[in-house]
Amino acid sequence: MAANHIATLQQLLAAQQGAHQGLPGGLGNPLTDAELEVLLKYAARFRCENVRVPFTAAPDEPDAHDAIHRQITVLLHKIIATKWFLKELEAVALEWLATQFQGRAADHWARIVSVARVTATTSGIGHNSVLYHSLRNMLLAYPVTGIKANLLQRKARDLTWNRKDTVEQTASKAFAFYEAWDRAVGLTENLDATLRVPVQDWPTRFTEIQAYFPEWATKLVVDYPGRFTTMQTCWTAIVAEASRKAAGKAMGGLSQLAVVTVGDLDDRNDAYVLPASFPAQVGAIYEDEEYLFYDGGGGGGLFALNRPPGCWRCGSKEHLRNHCPHKVSPAELAGSPINQWPKMPPRSFPSPSRAAGVVPGVPQPRMALPSPPTSSAQIADYATKEDIAHILAKLNAITPSPAMSGAPLASLPSAQQGVHHGAVA
Repeated sequence: MAANHIATLQQLLAAQQGAHQGLPGGLGNPLTDAELEVLLKYAARFRCENVRVPFTAAPDEPDAHDAIHRQITVLLHKIIATKWFLKELEAVALEWLATQFQGRAADHWARIVSVARVTATTSGIGHNSVLYHSLRNMLLAYPVTGIKANLLQRKARDLTWNRKDTVEQTASKAFAFYEAWDRAVGLTENLDATLRVPVQDWPTRFTEIQAYFPEWATKLVVDYPGRFTTMQTCWTAIVAEASRKAAGKAMGGLSQLAVVTVGDLDDRNDAYVLPASFPAQVGAIYEDEEYLFYDGGGGGGLFALNRPPGCWRCGSKEHLRNHCPHKVSPAELAGSPINQWPKMPPRSFPSPSRAAGVVPGVPQPRMALPSPPTSSAQIADYATKEDIAHILAKLNAITPSPAMSGAPLASLPSAQQGVHHGAVA
């Protein structure tokens, strides 16, 4: 276990060995006065910047060891960058480090530094450095025995798809969780079997991740298993599919938002729960700002519900966007979010499709409208090369029937020769 903590401090140890003479592993020849003066001038010119949030966790808190590991790593980078690892500046570095801890963590740091001042010597390298000794003991003060239990608690929190997060945020949480898992493997390798975090291969890890997938992501795995060979390719494929789904829903009028969350991509959101007076709820057809809902119980009824009432282009309550007299703006043509469209002054322009006496927001019988034709260019915009290759492979696998083959036409020339006279006969 100690070897893993020392590995964290290797950068500090290497910097000290390159500046000081002595053990362990210092310079064979001491720095000249001129070289040392250059280093000290550099250290005096630049000052370590404080961390954004001082460390406050105590050793008995959840995820404390992983948190102190990240904190010490950040502090090391700042100290090395400003040359405060020099033994001539140990007092300055320790004074600055004391301000980066608060609460119970500050109490632990004060006790550790007091012990290090007594046990460490003055060579300024490794264990003989008060700075190195204090940072190492601070890591050791936060035990790793509870890492496995903390990781198991984090799994349900970090791998679950939160409906308010984007897919990119979900992927970031998964990457951070498994980075902590991989660090815990090395930190617990010398502990008892019940406390040890096991090494995971990709199939095992993917099985854990897939258990939290929504239905559309699971279907993507079934259709394109070759895209899920590593952690990186897995989330790349999911993020790409989420972008395609978001674009498709925006075309249908469901989403006009610039940021699409996991909840927006849920296919169950596309179904509208009809009131109890309606026979059954099947699905929805989208027509601009209007939602057209139809009954699947055999009645064949089609109903329209405005959401929201009025024109999205000019804000008028008397017509919808498809009947707006204003010209379409470039932002609307480009498919930009609705909050980026230029607002036109409202005009009184009655909609021919709205019958007299229709109350906005109340379901009314309505004829189904034909779907607009889709060109091959529009289809190509949403079809990737892998999709096209998948379709071509299915077409090539089709075996033609005997009626479509060329064998039955072999007797045609002989039949013609028996009836007609000519050069071929």
